[in-house]
Amino acid sequence: MNADELKTALQVFYDNFDEIGISVYAVLKSQNNNEQPQKIDISADSLRDLKALFIQSLRETISDKQDLFVLDLSTADERVDAIYVYDLDLPEELQSIESVLASDDLPLLDLSVSSLSDIKALLIEIGNNVGQIVLYKTMATVNIFSRASFFLKKDRHRLEKIDNEFLRITSGFQLLRINDELLVIDLSALERNFGFHEIITKEAASGIESIET
Repeated sequence: MNADELKTALQVFYDNFDEIGISVYAVLKSQNNNEQPQKIDISADSLRDLKALFIQSLRETISDKQDLFVLDLSTADERVDAIYVYDLDLPEELQSIESVLASDDLPLLDLSVSSLSDIKALLIEIGNNVGQIVLYKTMATVNIFSRASFFLKKDRHRLEKIDNEFLRITSGFQLLRINDELLVIDLSALERNFGFHEIITKEAASGIESIET
């Protein structure tokens, strides 16, 4: 996949904005790698706003960039506007992306049992019969506000305490699954969260072993 092919693939979702849907899934810190992500029950109005947020983010991050490179991850370099096709062994932690694409019947996240602070990442699935894309978004601790903290909100002429946990969802994302390709948008996040250096080392060792044999 090159940059033009990627932009063309995304254009289908822009053109069908009103028809495509969105679902959001949580990857929990407490779950094992072989456990499925859980669907988050979100109001229809909020889902519509989230769809607009991430479609706009895709435009700004990918489609609006003139000098965009799409390279294989195994040949990663220091180019500024580069997106990488994940062409290495997929870490178990990222198998959750495939689970979302494979099934529409994933379990609901029980918020009466699970805390928002247990959310490690969000999977944002966008699409319908025109196709599907999945965004992988890590959730930093600063974006999750628990009952242990004290927050105030504006209520007409006064401030009132917020009693429940809440999330702050920004437009950024680190990975994109589209047309059977997994694309790395944020290479530094891959290095921090998924042991990218260890994967490269393993691939290099495997290559040397193949040469020697």
